[in-house]
Amino acid sequence: MNGTYFLFLTIGAVICTGLFAWKLYLKKEKPALSLLALPLAALLGTVMSKMMYVLLKAGEQFDNYGLSAFLRTQPAEFSFVGGCAGVVLAVWLTAKIAKRPAASLLDAFAPCGALMCAIARGCTYFLDPMCMVGIGDYVENEALCLFPVAVENQMFGGWFFAVFMLECACALVCALAAFLLSRKACCPGRVLLHTVFFLALPQVFCEQLLGSYMKWGFVRVEQLLCAMIAFGIILYACIKNKGASKRFLPAVLSVLCMLMVIDLLFMLDNKYLFGLELAPNVCYILMIGLLGCMASLSLWAYGRLNKQKEA
Repeated sequence: MNGTYFLFLTIGAVICTGLFAWKLYLKKEKPALSLLALPLAALLGTVMSKMMYVLLKAGEQFDNYGLSAFLRTQPAEFSFVGGCAGVVLAVWLTAKIAKRPAASLLDAFAPCGALMCAIARGCTYFLDPMCMVGIGDYVENEALCLFPVAVENQMFGGWFFAVFMLECACALVCALAAFLLSRKACCPGRVLLHTVFFLALPQVFCEQLLGSYMKWGFVRVEQLLCAMIAFGIILYACIKNKGASKRFLPAVLSVLCMLMVIDLLFMLDNKYLFGLELAPNVCYILMIGLLGCMASLSLWAYGRLNKQKEA
């Protein structure tokens, strides 16, 4: 990892800490708590990102490097999901140390965390091109050989799709939505849940575009984790909505959406689960549509929960 990458990452962290302090002030909490959260987030985010990667790839990592696997700093050997979990844990610990409501601090942090995700994704541009982090397939169409659609990699002699810029754009949209949502009165913890959901859901699609990724056989690990997180958040709303008829319907429909997404993933890997065969571009369009349906199901599930609380 080079100095430019860390410089922009640090600038982004400072900006997000300032925004977190402002959000805490608006919630009538102590803005200084953001200064406690910053070092905790940096430490736990890094540690959990590395630990999750090594543990999820335990066989390969321990066979090749032993316990020194935990000390390797190759950019491709960190888990983004693990890093996000570590940062959320840091904010939760900050609330416990300060003896403040954890849900209130997490809601204030959620938009800032999404913005930090966007900055971290964008900073991928400054990583060593040999790492191939956040990079997709080789670009054959010369009209698409321009940034931010693609990046030139002189090591491999060509242009490759800049998937990290798509991930950055998705996180930016999520951050903006979270900032707008945080201005409205809603149940404690709700801003965090919506933010995590809309960070995880687009990543299911983005992971499929990556050329280098963490995998178990043909399964893309972080794609699976993001799908599980998105489904878990929908299921949580269904469980909490005890008074509604057919309260588990959004969860059941989201399972059907994910099953159809899995079938599309098999098609993209030339493994036809139900005997269907579609062009890759059609598969990607259908996948976006199905993930959009899951987003609608999540909003429906939480909308029903809001109506129950208002009643």
